[in-house]
Amino acid sequence: MSNVGHGNNKISTHLDVEYEYWVRGQRYVGKRVTFSDGTIRTDKQLDALISRCRAPEKLTVYFDPRKPSESVLFAGIGIGTFTPLLLGLVFGGVGAYLLTL
Repeated sequence: MSNVGHGNNKISTHLDVEYEYWVRGQRYVGKRVTFSDGTIRTDKQLDALISRCRAPEKLTVYFDPRKPSESVLFAGIGIGTFTPLLLGLVFGGVGAYLLTL
């Protein structure tokens, strides 16, 4: 687990996870927890994610059938998935507006 920020002013936490899974007899190792790549903003989110990882002995791994090396433990879309896109749209829109002045 790594924190981004200085001292007690952490901005986000990244959960470092490694898991093993097999597809058609070939072993793969995955590190991606969620589509937002495990970036967690609150301690409550971190605790919930750790609980989900520890609960069962075996977890379902979701992978791309065309490229089995691409995997994620918890499929689904959250706000973190769209954050880069939303920020890009906002800054791009502001930049385009400023160019018209």
